[in-house]
Formats: sequence, C-alpha cells, structure tokens
Amino acid sequence: MTGSDVCLAIDTSARAGSVALLTPKGRLLSKALGPDLAHGRELTPTIRQMLRQEGLDPLDVELLVVGLGPGSYTGVRVAAATALGFALASGCRLVGASSFAAKAFEAGKPGETLFVAGGGRGEMCTYAAFQVNELGVEEIVPHGIATWREAAGRLAEGWIVTGEDAPRLVESSGRELEIRDPSVPRAGPLLELGRILFEQRGATPVEGIKPLYLRKSSAEINWQRRQKGHRKGR
Repeated sequence: MTGSDVCLAIDTSARAGSVALLTPKGRLLSKALGPDLAHGRELTPTIRQMLRQEGLDPLDVELLVVGLGPGSYTGVRVAAATALGFALASGCRLVGASSFAAKAFEAGKPGETLFVAGGGRGEMCTYAAFQVNELGVEEIVPHGIATWREAAGRLAEGWIVTGEDAPRLVESSGRELEIRDPSVPRAGPLLELGRILFEQRGATPVEGIKPLYLRKSSAEINWQRRQKGHRKGR
C-alpha cells in the first residue's frame, strides 16, 4: 500500500468504540463513539460523516481494518457485520485483527512484552500477551479467560500490563508491575497495525472475519440455565 491510500479502521469491542480514517494526504483522523454500547446505531453514520468531511466516498476506501475482540459480544458482532457489509458494497480489502494485539502495539515499544487485560466482568478476566517488534506484534500468550488470580499467574517478570483492566490485574497479582495506558483498544493504532498485517499477509478471507469470543453470551448462559431447570423438573 502507499501513503496516499485511504484506509478505515473500526473497533467496537469495548464500551467506548471508535473509528479511524487515514486520508489521501496521510492524516490519521479518529472519532470516539458514545460510551453506551449503541454501536449499532452510531457506527455506520460515523463512518459516513468522516468520509464526507474529507470529500471522500466509500468507493475511495482501499482497506478496512476491523477489531475482532475479545470484548463485548454485541460490539464485536456489530464491527464484523459492518466491515463485511462495507467491503461487499465498496469492494475494499479487509483485514481482521485482535483488538488486544492493537492495544499492545499502541502501548509497547520494540523488544517489550505487553500483557493485555480487558473486558473483565465479575470474577473473570480476559487476557493475552504480545511481544512488540519492528514488524508489529507477536502473540506469546494466547487469548484466554480466567479468574483474576489465574490470569495474574501468567504474568512474567519484566512484562508491562496494559488494557482497561490492567490496574485490577496488577492488584490481583500482589506484585509491583508496570502499568501502561490502562484504556480500551482504539481504532487509530488498529489501523496502523492492520496496514502492517496487510503488507505481511494480504487481506483476511471473508470467513476469517469472525468475532473472537472468549465467554458465552448472556443469551447462551440463560438458555443453559433454563435447560438445567427443565432437566431437574423432570
């Protein structure tokens, strides 16, 4: 890709989603979505508005990078569906990437290892670890979900903890660890990482644009509970 290619990135894996746009002049613009998980209503109008403000059309977009989570069950579905629909209509190329990988890419420097903790709920923490290098990031601890204490046990000395749940994870570890940028993934760094991934691997096949789920949805949990209740009542 060239510096004049128009690129978009969307990430709605967290409560506060965002959209980023790389213009033909090389300017990287970003816009945060509302923090109320109304991504389904806001995402497409925000994309349309950002393009119009720069005098661009959806057909001008060469590459769309989408954050596939982990995170909100609904949020990552909205991002994946929007990305697939946009690519189908515009003909642009797609790259799907881990939102946690983009967080590590944003917070780290070459040679550092970043342990990302985010999307925690109740007693469970979602996590992954990446080593940052000159070519992007390399996953060294796969995405997983565990109790806070179990997740903290996967931390090695010298690693940096990032992500919105970094403070709670470090507290659970009982150790003095560096916390850096304890915030949600953002579309700007995702766009930069996505461009690198595209140069390395090419576009992501359509079947690869799938949400990265680590926990069951509320609907699945409730359905399983009802099933257990039915069996006990027999």
